Amino acid sequence: MKIRKISFILLAVLLLHSTFLDTLVFANQSPENTGGTGLVEVEGHEENDIMTWRIKVNDRAAAYTEGTLNFQLYGGHELDAENINILKETVGTLEERSDGTYTIQLDDPSKASNFVLTTKITDQHTSNYTLSVEASLDQHTAKAADIHHTMQNIEGTITFKNLPEDEKPPATLVHLFDTAASETVGTLEVPPDEPSFIFKDIRKYDDDNSEIIYEIKTEPLGNYTTVGETEIVHEYLEAEVEGMISNTSRTAFSIEVANDQTGTVIRTIDIEPDAHSYKIEELPLNDAEGNAITYSIYPIAQEAIEITVKDNNIEVNDIKAEENAEKQSEETSAEQPENSSEAVQKDDETETSVDEPVKLEEETVGPSEENEAPTEEAAETSEETQEKPESPEVDTTEINGSEIEAALSDNEKDKEALEESTEESNLTEESELSESEAMDEIETEVFEETSEKKVEISKTQKLALEETKSVSTEATTFGNLTQEYSFMPRMATALGAMSISGEQPLFPGCENTMASPFPGIASNQSNIDRMGWQEYDLYRNRTPQPIKYDEGYLQKCATPNDAEHSYSINVSTQGSATTTAQPLDIVLVLDNSSSMDDRYADGTTRWQRTRAGVVDFVKTMTEDNNNVRISIVNYSTEIVSSSSLTNDTARILSSLPQKNPGGGTFTQRGLIKGEEILSYSPDDVKKVMVLLTDGAPTYSYKGESVSERGNPETINKFESTYYGKLNMMGDGTSYHMRSFLRHGYYISHSLFSYTHIVNHGQPTISQAKLIKDNNPDWDIFTVGIDLENKSRNDGASLKEMNELLGRIASDPTYAYNLPDPANGLPGALHDIQDKISVNSFSDGKITDPIGEMYDLDLGPDKVFDASDYTLTASSAEIKNTAKISYNTAMRTLSVTGVNLGKNDWLNLNYNVILRTGDPNFQMNTWYAMNGRTTAVPTKTSNRVLDYPIPEARALPKKYDFIFTKTDENDKPLAGAKFQLKNSEGSITATSTSRNDGKVIFPQISVGDYVLMETSAPNGYQPDGIKYKVTIGKDGTYAINGKLHDTKSFSIKNMPKLSKLKIINHTPSSESEVLPGSTFELRDLNGKVISTGITDKNGELIFSELRSGDYLLVMTKAPAGHSLNSEPMRIALNGQDIETIEIENAPQMLPETGGMGTIPFFAIGLFIVFMSLFSKNRLKIK
Repeated sequence: MKIRKISFILLAVLLLHSTFLDTLVFANQSPENTGGTGLVEVEGHEENDIMTWRIKVNDRAAAYTEGTLNFQLYGGHELDAENINILKETVGTLEERSDGTYTIQLDDPSKASNFVLTTKITDQHTSNYTLSVEASLDQHTAKAADIHHTMQNIEGTITFKNLPEDEKPPATLVHLFDTAASETVGTLEVPPDEPSFIFKDIRKYDDDNSEIIYEIKTEPLGNYTTVGETEIVHEYLEAEVEGMISNTSRTAFSIEVANDQTGTVIRTIDIEPDAHSYKIEELPLNDAEGNAITYSIYPIAQEAIEITVKDNNIEVNDIKAEENAEKQSEETSAEQPENSSEAVQKDDETETSVDEPVKLEEETVGPSEENEAPTEEAAETSEETQEKPESPEVDTTEINGSEIEAALSDNEKDKEALEESTEESNLTEESELSESEAMDEIETEVFEETSEKKVEISKTQKLALEETKSVSTEATTFGNLTQEYSFMPRMATALGAMSISGEQPLFPGCENTMASPFPGIASNQSNIDRMGWQEYDLYRNRTPQPIKYDEGYLQKCATPNDAEHSYSINVSTQGSATTTAQPLDIVLVLDNSSSMDDRYADGTTRWQRTRAGVVDFVKTMTEDNNNVRISIVNYSTEIVSSSSLTNDTARILSSLPQKNPGGGTFTQRGLIKGEEILSYSPDDVKKVMVLLTDGAPTYSYKGESVSERGNPETINKFESTYYGKLNMMGDGTSYHMRSFLRHGYYISHSLFSYTHIVNHGQPTISQAKLIKDNNPDWDIFTVGIDLENKSRNDGASLKEMNELLGRIASDPTYAYNLPDPANGLPGALHDIQDKISVNSFSDGKITDPIGEMYDLDLGPDKVFDASDYTLTASSAEIKNTAKISYNTAMRTLSVTGVNLGKNDWLNLNYNVILRTGDPNFQMNTWYAMNGRTTAVPTKTSNRVLDYPIPEARALPKKYDFIFTKTDENDKPLAGAKFQLKNSEGSITATSTSRNDGKVIFPQISVGDYVLMETSAPNGYQPDGIKYKVTIGKDGTYAINGKLHDTKSFSIKNMPKLSKLKIINHTPSSESEVLPGSTFELRDLNGKVISTGITDKNGELIFSELRSGDYLLVMTKAPAGHSLNSEPMRIALNGQDIETIEIENAPQMLPETGGMGTIPFFAIGLFIVFMSLFSKNRLKIK
């Protein structure tokens, strides 16, 4: 009996093992062991304004009995009605709730559902689109959501302006900056040959569906000024290097311009022998880092000449001539040491020295009469100044081809005296006219005179030389002369462009005084917007200031007063010698006759002094001014040279001879040439002619008829020769006409009526009258130079000369008689400039409206009077002519009667108060203190000059906003990050919870904010709720409308749950998965948290696991595979899912090729049959 039972049991075990074991194992797998994994997933994409959402529910087909899906849409899209019927047939009935959400009751929760939900975009892509799905299956709940972001492309252009031909601009680094998040979201490096850029697929809206505001920012390019946002314009910044040239060697040479910071040679320039100036343009203003570059000029060494550079002005001298001069100086010093104590007499006595007489041998040329130059004694020096070197006698001059041989007995001494005299004077002051240039002219002539015995001279010059020697040696030295006749214009503006080099604002700049004035554009208010801001806590001023207009400098700045929200405003205006509406053409008619070579005691000639004054005048009137043009007519017997009208300073000055050509004085011919040049000027140009002469005319054209009988100054027609040329009268030496039998000539009217012409002044005055009659709007000025000098031997009296100049001028007050060109010419030219000039502000007006959110501080009486403002000016006259008024209705200050010339200024100061109590006032908003503030220079001007406008704001009171961060058990939680956004959506502040859980936002202004957690601590989920925070004026705060304090308000973080996915497969292949493996998940103390079995895919998922370390233990291996029960340590760090792959090797038998299981089956069957056989035998017995 026992044997039979054992047999049946053994047989059953064998059969189960061989056929049904695996089936039994899989039948015992339970869905509850999955822990609710794979409940819901959602994924969406957009095409043609249709959002397609693919939703998976109960992907593992766990045996759930109840199932509900809740849907919520965010953004501008709505459910597609056609999709509802499809859902009803496949998933379940969809219903819409009153709160705008949807719900589906699943028909079969135990079935894996995979379906599509479609929504239509209805807002033209003005938001993001989100679908949130919450699945509730039995007691398991899970959420899934997907968001489709609306994207955009942001494009722009890049332009380079004013690029020199050889300039290779750098690449542009363009940054796309998210203003709300304060971060760069994209960067492009745009090559210089690319005219545009594009940022592709950029989010248009944030997670709150607020539009993201982007800014385009560029890396600064050192030598470019960049403006614009999407339209980027890089403007090349240029510098210029220019200077004057004095080249006595008349040799071509080369210079290099080098960067002072790096020593790099930027450019090499070849200079022509006759060049008087140079200008090197298109040099970079800044280096790559934006630092200003300074340049220096370096001459290239050249044989036989010495090149000196000072302040970019270049002096070139012949080395041989300098060596001769040095040698002569050394020889003189050996004979009579300079500054020798023997040269000074004791007991207040002065020593008198007498020069040896100079012997002159002459070759007479033409009609000149012979005169022998007399000797001359040197004048005594002043006792107060001790003994000074004697002024040199000029022994020889080169003119017109006649020669004089001179015995230069004491020439070395004279040369030494000249050098010492000029050296002393050069130490006094620098003048605007280059002293080195003038000295070159003097020294060159002196060197020539000392090295040659034969020199050309005319009779007129011999007489002039004789008279010059009688001039006292106490005359001003040449160094002082250059300082005195440097032309300094007064505060006036020429009727054309008038911009004085080196002109600067007189009042201090209120912001960024190290920078150059900002270039203004008349009648262009938007130009002010290009200025930057110098920002302080509560106020800001435009920078840099002042603004430079053609008419002068304008500035407007504010500073805070002691009273809260009160500001002091200064409106500063300065006149300038700059452009006016009417352009100006000037012809300078210059006498180049031989008498201009007369020398003064210091060795300078009348021409040199006159030329220096003219040079200064030309520079002042034309440099940096495009509307003033000047022509120069040089005349003597003939027209020596003439130039066309131009505003190029260097070209104008190049037409001034370094040496006076010499000859007679044909003033009428010079006037005719001047009229010819001016006649080609446009009609709308003001025309001026200036005649400069040192003597009476000695030539004229023969008159043929007069307009008034008996009046010799009314000649209206001049006689022509057989060849059609005008008949010239005179011999070049005398003002009065002489003939063989009579004095002058007669113009006959009838047999017994005639007009007697007795001098050359009468035809000259007649010519001037014809010019004035034909051109009544022209201004003609006359300047007589040194007319009282006795060396003038033309026969005209001083009275005759004064009358002559007065009648040639267009107005008697336009005639000048100068005793000395060094002292008088600058003043005369100065006065001429005044007469052809107007102030840049003439009866101008300043209009200054008070800003809309401000009040003019009118004091306690609230009535506008003189106590409510302060007016200051550069002179009492300017202040007295300016009148202040205030229009209460328009709330506008006005200043009329503004009269300002160069260096004149006017400043208006007043106070304004910011109206913080205004119902429309907004905290932390910049308000302009004024409306558009303008200056109109003249009553008839159409140029409107804008001032910059300062701004101010008020900041609300600030308080600390504090609350507590806790975990699910209300314990403090550190490391949570929060941000506060203001009502405009900008991030105001960020904060992180401390170890005690406190979140502190310090000094938050009163107002409304949105509080949101941006990052949870490791292992926790973000709160996800946006809280409306209101900071009250008293420091209290409300959360979503409810008052709280630091103890009552806290935000809780729930732990973030993760999944642990286990994949069990064989070592040989990942695709050979192993179902049926049993695993336990334990904590580090060995406590079992969950148990699961791998499914048919060899996978097992443990869900809802908190972050931390776990132990994974295999408790049962798959059939035929070995068991690895060694615990495996797993770390979960808050990730959504952690995947672990585990390999199980097949189970190994003792020997390969054994008997297998068949013998055991045979033995079992044998035992069964034996039992049956035994039983039958017993029955038989």
